[in-house]
Amino acid sequence: MSNIRVFCILVFLCLAGWPTRHADAAILSNNGNGTVTDSRAGLVWQQGDPGTMTWDTALTYCEGLSLGGRNDWRLPNIKELESLTNDARYSPAIDTTYFPNATASTYWSSTTYASIPAKAWGVAFNFGFINFYNKNDSSHVRCVHSTQPEIVSTKPGDCNYDGTVTIAEVQSAINMFLGLKTVAACVDFSGDNAVSIAEVQKTINSFLGL
Repeated sequence: MSNIRVFCILVFLCLAGWPTRHADAAILSNNGNGTVTDSRAGLVWQQGDPGTMTWDTALTYCEGLSLGGRNDWRLPNIKELESLTNDARYSPAIDTTYFPNATASTYWSSTTYASIPAKAWGVAFNFGFINFYNKNDSSHVRCVHSTQPEIVSTKPGDCNYDGTVTIAEVQSAINMFLGLKTVAACVDFSGDNAVSIAEVQKTINSFLGL
């Protein structure tokens, strides 16, 4: 095979989403509570597979997940998600000792494809390919959080824990009250998995600085 043909094949595979080979493989441990820790990356992963959903639904699902005593779950970015791929495995390209219900399918990342905002990056876990997909498509989900201690908001409605409440966070609290968004602990201070009008008012007061 000529060098030109080899070069063309390599270029094609890269453009098609051929997986990046990473030397720093995940160091996994089963926590026995539905989660798996990667001590190398400093991440804790949801062990189960909640099924397929659109990208927006996946974001909301992870933000509302309560698992392993933590409520700070989120959809992983593309770098974090790709770190779970195992180059020695395929169909699925992940260590099924720790993720026994994993499928050889596409999983969402939180990373939007910059050139086309209607698409987001994901990993196809048949061979670990990285590619971008329409956000309205349905793909699998695996949520993640940091191994750092969970930051608990002390200001009602401060869901990104930056010490302030924005108008977007007020709207989010209202949507939780109306049942349009998954309830989050940063608004649901009573812990009853529902948002009351009083809790919305507390969020508004935080926004107004009262």
